[in-house]
Amino acid sequence: TFKYSNIYPKSSFKRALTKQNMDAIEAYFVNDTTSALFGSYNEDFNTETIVFDIETTGLSVQNCKITEIGAVKIKGGEVIGRFNTFVDPECPIPEEIVRLTGITDEMLDKGDSFFDAINQFKAWCGEDFVFLIWGCDDIRILKNNLKFYGLDDSWIPAYYNVQMIFCLQTGLEKRQYALSFAL
Repeated sequence: TFKYSNIYPKSSFKRALTKQNMDAIEAYFVNDTTSALFGSYNEDFNTETIVFDIETTGLSVQNCKITEIGAVKIKGGEVIGRFNTFVDPECPIPEEIVRLTGITDEMLDKGDSFFDAINQFKAWCGEDFVFLIWGCDDIRILKNNLKFYGLDDSWIPAYYNVQMIFCLQTGLEKRQYALSFAL
């Protein structure tokens, strides 16, 4: 599908198509079958963007518990805040996950409860923000943990999957890539 992005000078799309009162048109080919934006979002570039990552007790999106939440808040291209907390999953961490993440049971014994950690994270995020994520696993895990603990997930805003944007922009097949691959 052919979609317009910007028309200079500003005019209606109909005028752009009939080339009335137009100096140039900037357009892109968009694959409508794939969206990197999940949820609805008002594209106000003053909105805070939160890049976040979580660590868990395992590799299953459905069954693992969150052990760490880390995030950076960006506005206008500048980092304006950082968040990090360990979360006590109330269960032992498998050795393979300790090797993968470096997070040990001893570190988590001093961590916050899930309820405390998620309430701190929500408060830190604020009211008007969008998530920027690398793949969708962290969002799914966050929502599954909220559901497991009987908490509402309606506060989770729209989010952009940067991994999908990377694949679309580079022409690579749609699959999981490590962030280090993209850098």
